[in-house]
Amino acid sequence: MRKSLGLLAVVVLLAVAVTVVVRLPPQYVPWSVPDLNADVGFFTSLKLARLRGDAPACRAALRMAQVQFRPLPDNIANAECAQENMLIMERSATSYAPAVRANCGLAAALSVWERKIVLPAARRFLSTDVESIGHLGIYACRPVRGSVSRQSEHATATAIDIQSFRLRDGRVIDVRGNWGKDTAAGHFLRAVHDGACGVFRTTLGPDYNAAHANHFHLDIGFFSACR
Repeated sequence: MRKSLGLLAVVVLLAVAVTVVVRLPPQYVPWSVPDLNADVGFFTSLKLARLRGDAPACRAALRMAQVQFRPLPDNIANAECAQENMLIMERSATSYAPAVRANCGLAAALSVWERKIVLPAARRFLSTDVESIGHLGIYACRPVRGSVSRQSEHATATAIDIQSFRLRDGRVIDVRGNWGKDTAAGHFLRAVHDGACGVFRTTLGPDYNAAHANHFHLDIGFFSACR
């Protein structure tokens, strides 16, 4: 009798759990296909990171979000710095200077960050839109700074260093000159940095160390950090 009741309780709990999961929005279900138009949820960064190795799913997600891109051939001549699932992002919610040539998963994460974090923050704190985002680079075949064995996410084009934001009204908000200030520009930078933590696996800014004084490092790697 006890075993029957115990089994019944397990079945009821499983039924309740399945019902709850089915009713949850996709961004709160870890195994659902990423929707780049959906709000950022608890599992967003994890799902976007999985796209780094799934070219069909990643490209389908970009097309659904109306991101225009051009696929690039794989380059695996150097196994430690292989360039796989690569593309050039030709049109998204904002432009980039220089253009984004990256792993598809990084492009997908940037698309979400632009729409859900950067543009709303610009309208809230700066009363305008972001026209373009300046960065210091994506691909670089090198180890993590200070390490001789662990490769940087830049070595697989799954990381980007964001330096500045050019606004529609002509202003340029750069990280070095505005980070930490009690100004509209300072609050905007804090919002886009903190918001990135829910989109990318790792977000590092000027508070992390001196090497990041002039940029935000954003990546879709295997390690999770928000600093």
